[in-house]
Amino acid sequence: MKPAQRAAKIRHTIQQLHNGYQVGFAGQPRLSRSAGQLDAWVVQLRGLAPKVKALPPQFRQELSDQIKQRIALYSKEAIAIREAQEINLVSQIAYGHIEWANLHSDRYQRHFAGQSRNTRDGSLLSELIVEAQVWLQQTKDHLESNREEMEESSVADLESRIERLAESETMYQAELKAITESQREAGTVQERADLYAFLANQCFQLYRAHFSGHSRSSRRLATLERCNTQLDLIASQMRSLLKESKSALDHKERAEKNLEIVEQNLKGYQEEEQHIDQAQTPLDYNGWVKGLGEAAQKVYEEYGANFANKARSSCDPQLLCQLCDRLYDIGLQLRPFVEYSPEPEERGVLLLMLDQLRLYHREFVLVSEAVKAQEEVRH
Repeated sequence: MKPAQRAAKIRHTIQQLHNGYQVGFAGQPRLSRSAGQLDAWVVQLRGLAPKVKALPPQFRQELSDQIKQRIALYSKEAIAIREAQEINLVSQIAYGHIEWANLHSDRYQRHFAGQSRNTRDGSLLSELIVEAQVWLQQTKDHLESNREEMEESSVADLESRIERLAESETMYQAELKAITESQREAGTVQERADLYAFLANQCFQLYRAHFSGHSRSSRRLATLERCNTQLDLIASQMRSLLKESKSALDHKERAEKNLEIVEQNLKGYQEEEQHIDQAQTPLDYNGWVKGLGEAAQKVYEEYGANFANKARSSCDPQLLCQLCDRLYDIGLQLRPFVEYSPEPEERGVLLLMLDQLRLYHREFVLVSEAVKAQEEVRH
């Protein structure tokens, strides 16, 4: 093998390790990270040193410097992780609250930030408002009950997140009002009829992504209930529009057909609620954890098939958003079972889900930007 090829192979190995660092450690809560993984990477990097010394000078210096920099970075982070994990349990729990609040904020960003208000799902935003209230109360209660036992840095971090959560809830409330008003005043009668059809299609897409072809034992019932609430509202708006404005509709038959489709799907989805509940009622602990783990694995496989090693500009941001939402639903269901389990393997299943969810969300942002940039070039 030629020197340039040997250098390229070493360079690739160094980059692969750093990709793992970026995904699993950079910007992640140290309480949930494994310092041992960083130790292993340091050993692997040191093992590359003899191969680098055998290279010609034009390759040796660059790779040697890169290896030294990465060893220093990973060693320093391993020390910081071990120090962070020495803090007491109540401080660790505080950072767990912060992490879930951050995932909740990511969810808002995926669905609402920079989007046209009259196309947004108000029922989803209502759910986000309730979640924000729950996270806010949990963090306040934890801080109030454990302030004296918590590390100073943990107290400061939790206070900062509480402030941001309160600001988010206020913003969500105002945004929900603006979305409701925007959809109520969405132009002509025909434009409103078309908007209601668009919003109904969003519900159909949600059902296909979250429920069609998936095991009922791992489905989050609250997501289907929210979908049905939104569809019920849309059906009501369609009926009112047909009743009040028949003469103003350019495509009355199409509007009537759309209403029929919405009502048929709503009936089927409401029946599915009962089937899911019946499937989940007899599940024991092992059944729940196994089903949720299998559902998460299915998400990982779909991500690998559709996004791994592919140009971001050629990827589908909507599909990636759906994968994020599915993993969020799975993690939310798994959390009560394993978050404080004494078994490291069980906690590890949840930690892997959250790692992947953060990765997918970052990729969603990058894919969305790449697709938007490509569209701008075309125009």
